[in-house]
Amino acid sequence: MPRYTITTPDEQKLGNGPAPEGVHSYGVISTLTGEVCPTGQYTANPAGAPFHDYDDAYYAGASPTLNYTDNGDGTLTDNNTGLMWPADPFDLGTGWDAQCSWEVGLHRCNALTYAGHTDWRMPNFKELVSIMDESHTYPNVSGDFTNVQDDAYWTSTTDPNGTGDALTVDFGDNWTDMDDKTDANWVIPVRTA
Repeated sequence: MPRYTITTPDEQKLGNGPAPEGVHSYGVISTLTGEVCPTGQYTANPAGAPFHDYDDAYYAGASPTLNYTDNGDGTLTDNNTGLMWPADPFDLGTGWDAQCSWEVGLHRCNALTYAGHTDWRMPNFKELVSIMDESHTYPNVSGDFTNVQDDAYWTSTTDPNGTGDALTVDFGDNWTDMDDKTDANWVIPVRTA
């Protein structure tokens, strides 16, 4: 039984077996939690509405409807999930414009004070996947964000079969993977708005 199945545009997989027909959520189906990762991006697909290969609409007859509010303080609130993100992770201070290990990234997120908030954290797998946007490429995130790299980002989700690895989300290749926690990847913090 697979831990999780990940399907990318190239139909590359981790785990066993293909994604169930008709079920896809920006490349990720997770049995870590036993459910499809919610993106909040399912709406009725009006006749003739455009969609992109391998996005939600490709599989579910829906068009992605990411919806962010610019809070005017350098942050964006995702109106679908209620999560707050920095609009520009490079604007967070020293070190945020460089890749780091998982432990350093976790510490940076937990120690961050930004836009008047001190409860920032590293996003879990489902949270980070929720900002993927197939209508944008390199990086695969909404144009509301700036300086998000088209590369791998850490999540706080540790491999359940080995605590030395954590899940990553790659906004360049629309790919998720397990990386050794000592590897260097990007970090973007999140908080519950």
